[in-house]
Amino acid sequence: MEKLKPYLLKIRQYHFWILALVAIVVLFYAWSTGTAEIEKSFSKNKSSINRQFADLKSKSKSRGGENFPNDKWVKKRRELTEELKINGARAWKNVLDAQRSAQTWPKTLHPDSKTEIEEDRWTDATVADYKDAAKEEIVRFRTLLDAADDPDDSGILWNEVDYNNLKQSINDKDIAAEDDCKMFQQILWVYEALVVAIQQTNAGAEDPFDLPVHSIKDTAVFQEASENIDETAWKLEEDLPVREIKKTGGKKGKKITPPANFQSQQLRTTIGKTVALDGYDVIAFRIQVRMQIRFLEALLRSLANSPIPMIIEGIRFQQAPELKVVATEKPEASRRSSRARRGNREADPPKKTSDEKSTEMPGRGTLVEIWGFAYLVEIDPSAGEENQSAQKNQTRLPASG
Repeated sequence: MEKLKPYLLKIRQYHFWILALVAIVVLFYAWSTGTAEIEKSFSKNKSSINRQFADLKSKSKSRGGENFPNDKWVKKRRELTEELKINGARAWKNVLDAQRSAQTWPKTLHPDSKTEIEEDRWTDATVADYKDAAKEEIVRFRTLLDAADDPDDSGILWNEVDYNNLKQSINDKDIAAEDDCKMFQQILWVYEALVVAIQQTNAGAEDPFDLPVHSIKDTAVFQEASENIDETAWKLEEDLPVREIKKTGGKKGKKITPPANFQSQQLRTTIGKTVALDGYDVIAFRIQVRMQIRFLEALLRSLANSPIPMIIEGIRFQQAPELKVVATEKPEASRRSSRARRGNREADPPKKTSDEKSTEMPGRGTLVEIWGFAYLVEIDPSAGEENQSAQKNQTRLPASG
């Protein structure tokens, strides 16, 4: 026992390091045992995965591709593709059905003209008959609006110059062939959408002398929407404060009026852009009315719910107490056509001058201008429904010229 005492004293003296060494040995043994099991499991799983990848690669090459999907994936993809095709066809059919009711040719066309239009075999007689029917369509717009013939009458006022310009668009120079008729009919469809929206806004008004939309000042469709825009009517002068320069020596300062600073939106650059969309004819429109501003939301709602989508690009109105309108004379420029040839018109429509009697009450309502694009679906005439409302025994006039 006496011989062990020196060793026991040494162990007691260095017991911490001895215990630490033992703990390290135990931990190393446990780590070695655990990693060996993990490595064994990894090697086993790796071999299984490699075999599966090799099997997929072999099947892929046998089908002619490096990464060809399996049969289940191909089947599911085909099912989803067919489902998308069916849903897309159903949605497009809904669009066609909605717009087919709006894209109808004039009801007053002769039955022979309707047949020729549906079968797309136009003749000179078809063009002549269409021009007569288009004139009656424009008159129908006034009836639909219940437009007033005189400022003292009840109903909405349609600016005489603007209305006459629309009527005079139907002439032998501008509408001489099949393409001219088709283009002008698109213009009439957009006009009808605008007229119906105004009519719906005014519907239910108790006082016919105080309608939500008082008057139509200006309308434009197609290229005309971006031509001859009177930006001066919307140029506003900011009401800037007058500055006073103080002088020394008790003298009164001099008041200086700052130079005029004008605000004006550039509409032409917005509405003049070309919009291309497959399956649609995109047509620009612009309308300027005087109305009670609290009914603006109702007018916009009617435009949004039109069978022909009327996508609004912008709205402006003169109702800002801190700004005052600059009185500038509108340039004397005749309205242009929706087509380039309309500049060669034999007789330009009358121009509104300051000496003419105004067809609207000064200061009545708020001046509102709306512009945007109408999206007309390209519909095959042969797919349209036949209109049976006209008399079949009408006499069609021969083509002029």
